[in-house]
Amino acid sequence: MNTAHPGIRETTLSRSHAAAYLGVSISTLARWASNNEGPPYYIVGAEARYRYSDLDQFIETKRHGK
Repeated sequence: MNTAHPGIRETTLSRSHAAAYLGVSISTLARWASNNEGPPYYIVGAEARYRYSDLDQFIETKRHGK
């Protein structure tokens, strides 16, 4: 849940949209998930869903330099 706006849920992305957001292939994102690597995700129905904030945090963990 978005803590900046209580009561407003954060939009989630499908695996294909999350892969595009990160600039990786869908199969890479699926492999990361099966190896317990990569960004956290939720299973809703039969589909993996990713939050923007989790994707952004994952990107930050890959930062190099100052």
